[in-house]
Amino acid sequence: MPLITVDLEEIKGLGLADLLVLLLLVALLAAVAVVGRTWGQAYVPVATIDLSGSSLAWYSLLSLSRGCAGIAISLVLTFWWGLWAARSAKAEAVILPLVDILQSIPVLGFMPGLVLGMVAVFPHNRVGLELAGILLLVTSQAWNMILAFYQSVRSVPRDLVDAADSAGLRGWRRFATLELPMGMNPLVWNSMLSMAGGWFFLVASETFQLGNQDFRLPGVGSYMAVAMDQGDIRGMVLAVLAMLTIVVRTDQLFWRPLLKWSARFRLDDADELPSSWMYDLLAKSERAQKLMESLAKQAWALLVRGLHQPRKVVRPVLRPVLRPLRRTGRELARQDRVEAVLLGCLAVGLAWGGWRVFSLLQHLSWRDWAALWSQAGLTFARIFVAVLLGSLWAIPVGIKIGMSPRLSRWLGPVIQIAAAFPAPMLFPAVVVVLFSLGVSLDYGSILLMMTATSWYILFNVIAGASAIPQDQRQAWSAFGTQGWAKWKHFLIPALLPSLIVGWETATGGAWNASIVTEYLRLNDQTYTAQGLGATLNLATEKGDLSLLTASVLVMVAIVVGMNRFVWHRLYDYANRFL
Repeated sequence: MPLITVDLEEIKGLGLADLLVLLLLVALLAAVAVVGRTWGQAYVPVATIDLSGSSLAWYSLLSLSRGCAGIAISLVLTFWWGLWAARSAKAEAVILPLVDILQSIPVLGFMPGLVLGMVAVFPHNRVGLELAGILLLVTSQAWNMILAFYQSVRSVPRDLVDAADSAGLRGWRRFATLELPMGMNPLVWNSMLSMAGGWFFLVASETFQLGNQDFRLPGVGSYMAVAMDQGDIRGMVLAVLAMLTIVVRTDQLFWRPLLKWSARFRLDDADELPSSWMYDLLAKSERAQKLMESLAKQAWALLVRGLHQPRKVVRPVLRPVLRPLRRTGRELARQDRVEAVLLGCLAVGLAWGGWRVFSLLQHLSWRDWAALWSQAGLTFARIFVAVLLGSLWAIPVGIKIGMSPRLSRWLGPVIQIAAAFPAPMLFPAVVVVLFSLGVSLDYGSILLMMTATSWYILFNVIAGASAIPQDQRQAWSAFGTQGWAKWKHFLIPALLPSLIVGWETATGGAWNASIVTEYLRLNDQTYTAQGLGATLNLATEKGDLSLLTASVLVMVAIVVGMNRFVWHRLYDYANRFL
């Protein structure tokens, strides 16, 4: 008797849409299998990057697999930490400050510990290095997803919470029925931004060097880095085209249908739904979905039953063991012991990490600290100018798009693709133009930083403008308010909360982006700007863990201090206008 059966009548009734969906599924499974086989290959300290055009398809698949795996891990952290913080005041008091600190640590701050630790755990194959590359992408993806889901759960209307309590919804049922649907739409949008954040640091995560040790992963990012080192213009152009293909295909095959599907969970009336040919194709493939559901159920039943032992033998043996474990798990879940143990482990880990950091910082003198804060001041000045210049174009454009459904429908997909494209891949061309004009990287890095700041401002302004009530817009027209009076009395008060959030995320993103805007390798030469981002890169290149740790701490102190004492207070002030 076959393990899994397929009804021939179901296959005969498949239409064109069903066949296309099944073909895409088979291609996805084949890609996962091929990429998974590479993880078992022997570990090579320095991977050889082939700059031929034929290798780019394989490298694109590897980079895409890391980005998708990073989003999957970030999603698990989101549902774990975000939901835990929203449900527990004790967890909230620990998780929110911890996320605030972690999102301010640049990618280079995570690299040494992650890469060296993973390679030590898996010394004989590529599993450790691949996991390190994925987790490095997670450090640029997870935090805003966690905060977005946390805010969504905390913002559930009180009447819906009371209805869930009356229905006795607890645990998984409450999550699946109330909390996940309420957080789905903002979670999808923030996941898109997180994927874009991961692509921004793709080159850094695939070309990590620590002193004389080279931990390079084959991918589009490392392909671009090698092409930049060798001055291979053809290779750089091919890498840009490959990355653009990844961004566009991911948007069309995944994000656009997910956006259209998540719109059903909005509480307001969504007049302008995003269009998606992939969503329409999936909607027409009902027979393929039923076939996949039948196969999945059979596979799950086969897994539960066991491949090597009959079900009648396995279940009686496991039942006496599983029942006490389930009962114990339920009892612990009703108590605070699990929460206390987890928080205690977290506290112990933080204490151990603090001691390790303290031992590293003992090697630095007060002159080293003074130099670091001086470098931080230069980077801060560049960020201030970059945010100011980005605001000059992002605010009016965002208002125009957010208040016009027609422009939003036509320009929305273009803006999403442009924001998702990793700007560091275009930095070599921009730098060549700047150098030809006599502009050094000390000033040119301001223009490069705008690529890490403007999109945050633009997206938040569009969201704020589109949320302005229609009756308020009609009041503006009725009063005939125009010019500066319209900005002062209507637009600025209405947009200020969203704009402050955009400025906060833009400045935080710019601090992290300073590691790729103040340090650039081109034609086997290194170009640096005086700043904290360049100091981080130089410390990593020399393997100076003390200087690297101190640089990260200075950046964390500035970003967290700005968030706590500037942006959060401005946000509270802005909410008074609402």
